[in-house]
Amino acid sequence: MLKLFTPTARSISLWLFIGVGIAIVFAALFLLEPGIANYFNRGHFGWVSMHSLAISRNAGIEGGLVGYSCRMMLPDGSIWYDYFNRYPFPFAALSKIILKSFEGNSISYLYASRQLMNLIYAANILVFFGIGVTLGYDFLLALAAAIVVGASPSWIRYKAMFHFDQPSLLCLSALVLLTIVLHSSSRYLPGRQSLKSFLFVVFSAIAAVSGRSGSIIIYLFVCLALSFLGPAAYFYSMRRALLYALAVSIFVLAGFTAYSIYVEMSLNAVSWSDTSVVKSALRRLGFGIQGFSSASVEKLKWEHSIHKIYEHLVVFIPPLLPPILCAQGFLFAISSFRDFRVKCGLGSLGFLGGRAQLVSLYWRRAVFSGIASLCLLRCQSRSTSLLAATLFVALFWCAGMKNLVVFHSYSVMYVMPFFYLFSLLSASQCIALVGGYFKRSPTCVSGRLLKVLFFALSVSIYCSSLFNSQARYYFPSLGKSEELRRFFVSVDSFNESLARKGSALQGAPIVRDEEWMPRSPYSQCLLLGNPLSSDVVKGVSALEESGLSVPRLRSRKPAK
Repeated sequence: MLKLFTPTARSISLWLFIGVGIAIVFAALFLLEPGIANYFNRGHFGWVSMHSLAISRNAGIEGGLVGYSCRMMLPDGSIWYDYFNRYPFPFAALSKIILKSFEGNSISYLYASRQLMNLIYAANILVFFGIGVTLGYDFLLALAAAIVVGASPSWIRYKAMFHFDQPSLLCLSALVLLTIVLHSSSRYLPGRQSLKSFLFVVFSAIAAVSGRSGSIIIYLFVCLALSFLGPAAYFYSMRRALLYALAVSIFVLAGFTAYSIYVEMSLNAVSWSDTSVVKSALRRLGFGIQGFSSASVEKLKWEHSIHKIYEHLVVFIPPLLPPILCAQGFLFAISSFRDFRVKCGLGSLGFLGGRAQLVSLYWRRAVFSGIASLCLLRCQSRSTSLLAATLFVALFWCAGMKNLVVFHSYSVMYVMPFFYLFSLLSASQCIALVGGYFKRSPTCVSGRLLKVLFFALSVSIYCSSLFNSQARYYFPSLGKSEELRRFFVSVDSFNESLARKGSALQGAPIVRDEEWMPRSPYSQCLLLGNPLSSDVVKGVSALEESGLSVPRLRSRKPAK
């Protein structure tokens, strides 16, 4: 890696090439975000974005910062706060502050929310890159692997969707990076271990309240469990810090959850067991089936759930990972066959021995070494341990949150740290095998050339995946775009008219229409400032008498 910093023309050209590639990746990410997204498409994008943004927009002081989806006016004139934030409130409250200046313009508000999620997505790619460099891998290889993982079809599809998994994934990735830093300090800088352990515990507590942060608790628990494998275990020197981090994170998460329950109890005057926070937690953790239809209950059976989870995981696989694994297995087979030719004699006596050696050598090296390579058991212990930890996090998350994962494909994105480490280690081994096959050192010219080619391929595949995802899921047709633009402008005008009419109409309820926008039953909760009502009450007639009508889309059916 130090050779990259030598002031030669080749190094300058290489760094210029890397800079152009990075600029292309991040420029495409932010510049290809459409001003008006296609909310007519089926899927989670419109529903989850509108729902989560409604929670964030209502995470104000009057609601105890917790956030809720809708204000519903009951027939007796009282207000019922529907669907409280199920997760710790810091991200909802912080995003409300960030997006506050855009609230007067629906188009700008929705666009800013998507760019905020793009920013978190880009930060996650950079953290993955930091993990690779901190583990000691080549700069270019770590960067290329991070870009390849960023091109994951399902992750890049949901990158701009506003939801509470993306910030938690970022915190999980950052926690993996801090684990590596803490391990290095505990081994080589014991005098600084106490400070870094303290910072690790503090960040773990912050990560535990970052959103849907159960993955943080699982990660700390898995690392702590692996630390008890013995003094040779990678996490052994960090077991005290991990224990403190786990205890503090559970305590902080429990405290924030209890606060959310208390706020909902106070605002809706219900018991703790009747709060939406508790009911949702019991339903997602599999302690109840209330709220699920009979068809959904059938899908939640393990024989169906495993297949569905597998389908969700497959579409998160980085696009270059299968070819790398195939090339790796092919190179193992070639190297094994070459060793067979060298070690086997051409004589009749050596022929029979060669046959036996073919079975023992070829299959033993090609198959068992291939399996070992796939499992990455031959790599450094820290890489293997982190790979195992991130894999267990993904598996435990999918098993524990089965009732959530089955119906929400994007919620399996906590597998991305595992896929990054897996891609990085597989690419590193593949490049080493190619260098060995051509009888050259992988750190010389051939190795650098392979890494440059890998980086160029990763950038091209990333751009291709991004273009395809944006064109397929986000860019509406010209007709749909114009219709949505007119609709959002009329919604802003409607809200301004209510504000000019005075306080009497500002509190007038609007009849709730879950098909007001396609696949977005919470869109009214986000875009309209007045409370909603499921029945026609006195305030509704007053709103109609004022001459104001709620804007509507001409095309309200989602695209097939």
